[in-house]
Amino acid sequence: MSLSMPYTYTCNIFITTIRGGYTMANNRLSNLIGKFVRVNRGGPESSDGVLVAVKHDYIVLFIKKDGFIFYNLEHIKSITLLNHHGRHDFHSLNHRTPRTFIEALRANKHRLIKVNRGGPDSVTGVLTEVHPHYIKLIADHETVIIFTHHIKSFTPPLRTVNSLKVRNKR
Repeated sequence: MSLSMPYTYTCNIFITTIRGGYTMANNRLSNLIGKFVRVNRGGPESSDGVLVAVKHDYIVLFIKKDGFIFYNLEHIKSITLLNHHGRHDFHSLNHRTPRTFIEALRANKHRLIKVNRGGPDSVTGVLTEVHPHYIKLIADHETVIIFTHHIKSFTPPLRTVNSLKVRNKR
């Protein structure tokens, strides 16, 4: 199937499916796994990359320079299928990623992550605690509590805590 113009999945999908746990949106988005897409239309949370996984309440995008980005579906306004040649095989990864956004955060506990892509809400630190309604990060020698409802995205481990300790001892 050849598309001459980008095709956008708009926020209407998400608004109409909140009660159903994003089921309708997930089914439609699953068809885009392995394709080159743009998440959001602009701003610090906008990214172009390959859609890797579609889960219960989040998606995973792969970008060459940043690696994997986990996007909370509550904060995605649109997903655009871009006219980009090729398809990437990430279907096996879709089955290995955690089911929910909170579980994905838990899987990255004690690792250095970046919460939110840019702007004043962006913070990079070591994820120390994950609770259903908030997380704790150590960033610049401060403990930062972030309510999970306000996490738009996170980029998982740049390095593990153990590798940071080894570097600091040198």
